[in-house]
Amino acid sequence: MTRDDIIRMAREAGCVIRNGHAYPEHVGSIDQMLARFAALVAAVEREACAQMAEAFHRHQYDFTGNLELHEAIRARGRG
Repeated sequence: MTRDDIIRMAREAGCVIRNGHAYPEHVGSIDQMLARFAALVAAVEREACAQMAEAFHRHQYDFTGNLELHEAIRARGRG
């Protein structure tokens, strides 16, 4: 994840960046902004893990038996 990715997700979560500092768009909503930001970061990291597990599975480096690990990782974001 790059610095630009982090800034993009912060803005998507409702953050305004000024002078290198992050502020919520709306006064008093810092908890909501941080929760949205954390959820976005978790989703990106979860997908990166799922892609790696899927690549292992596709190349038959299957260390999980019949478990489709990439599907299990992605399901965590839906549940």
